[in-house]
Amino acid sequence: PLLEDVEDNDKQMFAAYLDVMPLKWNLHVLPQALACDLYRNIDQYDFVGHMDEDFYFDLEKMAKQYGGPLPMVLNESFGYQNTLQEARASTNIKI
Repeated sequence: PLLEDVEDNDKQMFAAYLDVMPLKWNLHVLPQALACDLYRNIDQYDFVGHMDEDFYFDLEKMAKQYGGPLPMVLNESFGYQNTLQEARASTNIKI
């Protein structure tokens, strides 16, 4: 069958899902940079973060940059403070 090579691979299964759906139905999975014309307007943004291995560090930078209730809201949503504290403790990083 069509899915026999991808059944046990989540990444391939997700890619297969996207391949069979018309792009206009899946705009929520486009990179945010495309959705907001970042490549044309990057100079107009105060902060650009990445959802990669530095994601929690980017959340911390954003929380410090904007302050107010943002650190609390980000921590409630992502738990970034504990994650960073544990990462720093395990690697003895002082940032």
